[in-house]
Amino acid sequence: VFQDLFGEGVDLSLRYLTTFGGVQSELEAFQLLEKYLEREVRVKRPLVGLNLDDVEILMSGRPIKEFGSQGQIRAATLALTVATARNLYNSLQQAPVLILDDVDSELDEKRRMSLLRVIKATGWQVFVTSTNLALAESVSTEEINILFL
Repeated sequence: VFQDLFGEGVDLSLRYLTTFGGVQSELEAFQLLEKYLEREVRVKRPLVGLNLDDVEILMSGRPIKEFGSQGQIRAATLALTVATARNLYNSLQQAPVLILDDVDSELDEKRRMSLLRVIKATGWQVFVTSTNLALAESVSTEEINILFL
């Protein structure tokens, strides 16, 4: 999905950032949690655990939030949303309802059209909001229903 929006040569990957470090087993995880328990009670917040873990989005190996433009970050977010829905569809064999809000806020014309082509190809029910009338006018009304508010 990301390459459909950006073209070849740009790679999107995810890096899981964990507070558990090099923990290799369930026993080691429990030992780490016990090690921090007293300190966590004292500061009244967790210091390690899954709730503090994060996922970093990398574009061509670099953190997108530091090196990407607003449009690249938005396109990556939309691509991940569509990819997640595809994964759910493949796992459950049930079409999701996809909701994409303000899709054109930071996307250029080429990426907007690529996104519309990608979501149209799914055959799913998709709700897209936009403040750009040209986006709605660029899509054939024979293929979709458009509601103007």
